[in-house]
Amino acid sequence: MIAVAAGEALGLLWGPGLVFLVFIIWLIRRVVRAARTESRLEEERLREWMKGEVAQLQSTKAEPRLMRVPTAAERKKRSAVPAPAAPEAVPGPDVITIVKVVDGKVVGKWQFG
Repeated sequence: MIAVAAGEALGLLWGPGLVFLVFIIWLIRRVVRAARTESRLEEERLREWMKGEVAQLQSTKAEPRLMRVPTAAERKKRSAVPAPAAPEAVPGPDVITIVKVVDGKVVGKWQFG
């Protein structure tokens, strides 16, 4: 009796189960096809973008970029070591200085540390 009932239940489920399997296979094929199409479109967009970049680079290669060379005096001036700051202006490594400025004038100065 139980075997007959199980057989009937399996028979009832076989139809919808088969339809479900066919639907899932069809859906998976659609997803794979859409993914392939999207991949091709992205590849085509990338190729077009690369063509534009290459053309832009080739057009800028033809134009030389000239830079002004600094004179010897300018080079010497840049490489000169600046004079050391006054000792009271340079706080220690563990000192935090807070300055209050109002209308361009220092009105308060605090050091912590």
